[in-house]
Amino acid sequence: MEITSKGVTAYTLTDYLAKWTEYLKSKYGNDFFIKPEGVIDNLAVGVSASCLDFESILLFIAKNMNPYTAEGEFQDFLYAQIGLERRQATFTVIQRTVQGEAGATYEKGSITIKNDLTEDQFVLDDDLQIGSNGVGVGSFIAIESGAIDIEDDALISVVSSPATVSGVYFTTGNEKSVGVDYESDAEFRD
Repeated sequence: MEITSKGVTAYTLTDYLAKWTEYLKSKYGNDFFIKPEGVIDNLAVGVSASCLDFESILLFIAKNMNPYTAEGEFQDFLYAQIGLERRQATFTVIQRTVQGEAGATYEKGSITIKNDLTEDQFVLDDDLQIGSNGVGVGSFIAIESGAIDIEDDALISVVSSPATVSGVYFTTGNEKSVGVDYESDAEFRD
């Protein structure tokens, strides 16, 4: 491994074996070369492989100690030292009209629906009161965080619900609030 003002450069197995060959020539003569079967030769190859493993650890640490190349938790930790925090993902919330027993109240979490096309699931986010006409509008939050867009005309299936729920569908006036995805390493760096 070579460390210069331009950064860290890893050696290759060939580089290490060349250094071993040069060193061992001083011990065994100028006609020495590393062969596949020799004891000394196998030691040189084994030590070189160990050095490469150690180098990979050092390269990983060096990469993640640099604010321009750090990733994930390492980047979070480095940037926290100067007061910057990564934008966390938020949840998508949609409204859907629920048809059920007139006057019934469905508790938060009691109804789960899914978008048939994308398999994204949403769960009832607040208690829902069904009106005397047998319908009510409920807010459903995506089970997974992030930007989950769902079309108004998406086919919706009820995954689980109380027995008195007879349908969940879109009607005019149902709103949606699309969440924000977790800030990527590149976005956070910018």
